[in-house]
Amino acid sequence: MRAAACYDVTMAVSSREHNDANCLVLAANYTDAAKAEEIVRVWLATAHAGERHARRVAQIRELEKELKKREGSRAPARERKKR
Repeated sequence: MRAAACYDVTMAVSSREHNDANCLVLAANYTDAAKAEEIVRVWLATAHAGERHARRVAQIRELEKELKKREGSRAPARERKKR
């Protein structure tokens, strides 16, 4: 999951185009309902830009895989057996 905290429309566009974010995070204390609706609408309508940013997304995916491996090796023996 690639979550992005977006406080405005510009951040929403960048999170989708550049990082292919698939989870939008809005801060209730900083975002009124009208602004949140606008951010959500733009975020859903924006696609990943692809080629130009594909390398970064691939790096994020590799980091995720590495972190999952590390997390699995830290689990207690009984939990590792369940996996």
